[in-house]
Amino acid sequence: LQNRQDLMLPILIESEKALKEQGEDPKKESKNALEKFRENPPPNLLPYLKKLEENRTLYQRKPVDLKPTYQEKVLRYLNQFN
Repeated sequence: LQNRQDLMLPILIESEKALKEQGEDPKKESKNALEKFRENPPPNLLPYLKKLEENRTLYQRKPVDLKPTYQEKVLRYLNQFN
């Protein structure tokens, strides 16, 4: 039993060291799916995204006469696509 523990101790120390190094490496950052999608959207969605952006800018340039509560809701809705 003691012999087995002596064999496992260096392996555990090495794995702990590797995990610590992994956490410190800035290159090993993961991105969630939404970030990846925003950086590189699928080509078949580009026309839709362009139209969505045009509508958003049009609304921001020419605001609709809404009550402040609804105006805020519309702005929150449009900003969630940014």
